[in-house]
Amino acid sequence: MNEKTNAIANPEGTVNAVAIPDSVAQSLKAAGIDTTGLSNQEIMEFAEFYLKEIEVSREGATLRPARIKINKDACNFIDPSGQTLDELRGVIVYKQKTRGYWVKGADDNVPECSSQDGITGVTRDGMERSCATCPMNQWGSGEDDAGQATAGKACKEMRRVFFVLPGYQLPAFVSFPPTSLKSFDEYISARLTKGITDVAVETVATLTPEKAGKFSYAVGRFKLGDPVVPKEMMRLAKMRSAMQQAAESMGISEDDYMQDDIYDMDDGGEVMDENEPF
Repeated sequence: MNEKTNAIANPEGTVNAVAIPDSVAQSLKAAGIDTTGLSNQEIMEFAEFYLKEIEVSREGATLRPARIKINKDACNFIDPSGQTLDELRGVIVYKQKTRGYWVKGADDNVPECSSQDGITGVTRDGMERSCATCPMNQWGSGEDDAGQATAGKACKEMRRVFFVLPGYQLPAFVSFPPTSLKSFDEYISARLTKGITDVAVETVATLTPEKAGKFSYAVGRFKLGDPVVPKEMMRLAKMRSAMQQAAESMGISEDDYMQDDIYDMDDGGEVMDENEPF
């Protein structure tokens, strides 16, 4: 998110003296606003007005970040408006380790136990347990649909990643399943080794197809995008607290991990059991 400017021609064909930053142009485009016929100065004045309107529109509502879905068959993302994206390009403002344990054959989709931090799980009746020592978080605790033991884990680990995409005023999030965790953690680790924080650079995410036995699944791949200017870094960082509160209020659901034919991965990123769809 380098701050670039657009010199937009007015109706007479001359270029206005006031340049429009890319972030402003993208925000108005994302909102579906047609600025045809306005001078650059008028567009900037309107953009200032509209940003204040966004703040007013937040009042009286509990904000719930929109979900970006993973289409594992086509290996692409589906944004909140239903458009497909071959790559996800945005700035990470918050990321969250989550876990969920669902009882096979249960009547509802509520997890028997879930964790908002990957450290402490909370059961449906409010009891806390340590994820590290929980029997459902051990290899070999998984079960298939027939109730037979598998090599995987009964409790599923995910990563919720909250992105601010170009033109977006609020973050949207993706929940990456176990098959993408090794790749994501390696990317974050390599980036931090160079001293690059979440808000200092765009992250570009793509999906690649993988296959194990008769099952297919999508694996997230991550790389650095454009750097973010300091003023924009500070603006984005201010969103983190609100996103943390929103994430914790959302709870864990099956939508956080459900892809067809997904597997548990061991610490080396290998599929644990080809006979066990996630």
